[in-house]
Amino acid sequence: KPKSVYSLVVQLLLKEWNESRGIKRTSKYASFEVDRKEEFLYNLAFLLTVKYNVIRFDKAVLKEVYKTLTKSFNLPENEVEIVLDELESHNGLFVQSGFETYEFSHLSLQEYLTAKYIVSIGTIPTQLNILERIPASLSIATVISANQTEYFYNFAFNTISKMIIRTQFLNSYFAQFRISYDLCKL
Repeated sequence: KPKSVYSLVVQLLLKEWNESRGIKRTSKYASFEVDRKEEFLYNLAFLLTVKYNVIRFDKAVLKEVYKTLTKSFNLPENEVEIVLDELESHNGLFVQSGFETYEFSHLSLQEYLTAKYIVSIGTIPTQLNILERIPASLSIATVISANQTEYFYNFAFNTISKMIIRTQFLNSYFAQFRISYDLCKL
């Protein structure tokens, strides 16, 4: 199933990668379980993508996003660097790519995590400025949703049919949809 392919990649990077190599990483945040880390990462990806419109982000942006998420995830606000360093060193989903610059290890992971957030909130964003930033994530959200036909119908007829959408957005959406769909058939 489509959602299984994406989910497997994230699960491998979060948990099974270390286990398969016999690595036991100690964590100050042992109670920050794999599913909560994944939820944290898809919230992080969504905010970085939608609010900041970035695929490379500096430490200052990461700190701002982290502070936004601390209450929801019961994380200490003053330990942003420790949590981010741990996530970066323990799972490889996002990596330091320069001096105080980070990015997800692959753009498709950021798009998937953003899509996962969109599906988790149960509604499709309706603000045009947000939609135009995330065509790939929206197509992935369609593919990973529990009911792809219903999700696509809601997206097409209840969301974008009421807006003036650029052709470039639709081209990106359907190109990514085709890639995601074909990938999941493998």
